[in-house]
Amino acid sequence: MKYLVVDGDGEVMVLGNDGANEAVHPADVDADYVRAAEHVHLTSQRPETATRIAELAADAGATVSFDPGRRLDERDYAATIERCDVLFVNDREALEVLEEDATYAESAVGDRVVVVKHGAEGATVHTPDGSFEHPASTSNPSTRRARATRSPRGSSPSSSTTPTTTSARWSSRTPAARSPRAPRAPAPPPTFPEVEAFLDRQF
Repeated sequence: MKYLVVDGDGEVMVLGNDGANEAVHPADVDADYVRAAEHVHLTSQRPETATRIAELAADAGATVSFDPGRRLDERDYAATIERCDVLFVNDREALEVLEEDATYAESAVGDRVVVVKHGAEGATVHTPDGSFEHPASTSNPSTRRARATRSPRGSSPSSSTTPTTTSARWSSRTPAARSPRAPRAPAPPPTFPEVEAFLDRQF
């Protein structure tokens, strides 16, 4: 469960408990299930669990993407990052991955795709073949969900700003996109008393 707290100036703070993924240990991972996948996306796992899943997937020839999240500076995800094909980070996390002043090409992740998320300003996509700026979407979320739901199986929306080249390591193993399921109605946001009670319990 995560709560977004936004102040009057638009600054955002995220409050969250450990998710269900935190309860999964390496010994709990179903190796055959992971090996059967064409692509595995990892986020919010314990470092040792994420590494175990990434190893199984990579050894089986699947592509791996990884979003280490806000605790990147507190946990050692180096082994998982080493085994992923696509890495998602925000601006702050990018400083950890790119070692502060290092450029993408000089970094330890210069042989894979790194997506640096800039929020409302879009994202920068670094690949071994070049870097690309991608603007944020201007459509509202409900329109995007409806359009995605109508997409035929095996196809995906395209953009003129999407990179046309990428590393052979990624492109030779990328499965066709799947159409997402129809979205469920979003849960109502928490009330102020509920947020205050949550904070009281945590702190």
